[in-house]
Amino acid sequence: MGACSSADTKPNGPRPSPEKMPGSSPVAQDTWENGKDFPSELFRVRIHNPDRELHGVVLTECLIDNALENCLVNCTVKKCTLVNCHLKGCTIESGSTVNRSVVKGGLVTDSTLTSGTEVSDDTTIDKCYITDRSTVTNCRIGPTVTTTGSNFINCYGNPEPAPAAACCTGCKWGSDEP
Repeated sequence: MGACSSADTKPNGPRPSPEKMPGSSPVAQDTWENGKDFPSELFRVRIHNPDRELHGVVLTECLIDNALENCLVNCTVKKCTLVNCHLKGCTIESGSTVNRSVVKGGLVTDSTLTSGTEVSDDTTIDKCYITDRSTVTNCRIGPTVTTTGSNFINCYGNPEPAPAAACCTGCKWGSDEP
């Protein structure tokens, strides 16, 4: 496997109370050393600028930054903090926080999407807090998504309440079909 490429990467609803707000800061104990292949599971590890793909890896309580295009593919992410990452077909869950990242496909649940994160490619999102200039395009939105300061483009689903009309373009609320 070659090195990963180095590409760079406004709704309503009350902010969840702190005890309900998804997202937590993991306590990464070790820093991953580039040049090594990744095992199938990683726990409490900081991964900075990975030089190879993480494919199908289960990541728990990790801090991952600058995992750019084609680095995180079909991974399961639990209680992690991701900063400036590209994820494709991943399951992001259990209180993860995704900042300044790109998410394409997969599932995002019980997590926070923030700081201009871009979500697209029919990703399913539920039980999440989406905030701070994030953009969600062509995605299914579940009933328990709270949003502030983000935009939805051509999304569908049953959010309660639906994001404010001013933050939506071409959305089809009240339907599980795109």
